[in-house]
Amino acid sequence: MIGFLNAGFNTTFPDDVIRGMMTLRINTILRGYSACSENVVKYIAECLNHNLIPEVPERGSISASGDLIPLSYVGGLIIGKKGVFAKLDGQYRLEAKEALKRIGLEPIVL
Repeated sequence: MIGFLNAGFNTTFPDDVIRGMMTLRINTILRGYSACSENVVKYIAECLNHNLIPEVPERGSISASGDLIPLSYVGGLIIGKKGVFAKLDGQYRLEAKEALKRIGLEPIVL
């Protein structure tokens, strides 16, 4: 399995940018062009509602639109991927699985 490709950079996007990215992903999924289940939308929305935001590196993206790596961290959060970190209420840095547990969710199975 390929790991996350943050290319060794330590700078992450600000929380408001990541929240916007997550909101846009929900909007895109709801349009019906992606093969995503309803649970994916619910999990992303639940994370937003609990102010649970993955840490997303500013550098290291690939693809023409530059969204694959940043979105992999959203996916990594909702599946509880080891090595993916999230902030809860902007202050607690937790691994994804523990962060989900704190808001009452188990990692989603895709």
